Amino acid sequence: MESKTAFLLALAGNRHRDEATILCSCYIEWLGLGLYGANDNSSHFRYVRAIVEHGGEGLLSYIHPKMLRDGLSKLTGKTARAIIEKLSHMLTKPYGRVYSDEEFITIAMKTLTNPEADYLKKHLWKGTLAAVAYSIFRNSGVHAFGAPDSISFDNTYTLDGRPIPNITFDMLHIYLTRILTYAKEVSLRTGLWFGREDIF
Repeated sequence: MESKTAFLLALAGNRHRDEATILCSCYIEWLGLGLYGANDNSSHFRYVRAIVEHGGEGLLSYIHPKMLRDGLSKLTGKTARAIIEKLSHMLTKPYGRVYSDEEFITIAMKTLTNPEADYLKKHLWKGTLAAVAYSIFRNSGVHAFGAPDSISFDNTYTLDGRPIPNITFDMLHIYLTRILTYAKEVSLRTGLWFGREDIF
């Protein structure tokens, strides 16, 4: 896996950046499968969880309100609809900023019931920039017509008062390297692949 990760840099530098981006996303997904197992929700969720928990502090863990609204709108049931309605002042604004998960939940708690807040916490990952990266780089990249050079965001949404940086292959590669470092460390420390007894 270390060899594959290193190869991506050469691939990206040899006019195959889109292929390198797709493979980088797939490798993050693979590591997520190893770390969390096939029963841990979807590959989308494992991808996001691997980045948020082991990619180090960074851009992709932030919550984008409009992206969260899109994710919640795909869920069935009254709770998701109630959350979208109650948080419409945050989720539908044509401008604003991205939030850490703690910030977003703190604000949401002022409006939601405890069961609704618990439901939101369970599905908050759908609004992360990591979830956006999966949808565009991994999902569309594999099943459609390749990956774009970068993912850019409307300048009306900001991070610390500045436009949200583009998500690029270079950024994903840093996350992949950190996740791989963690997977290797926990494997060596426990004497088990990915620290799991049920991996094989």
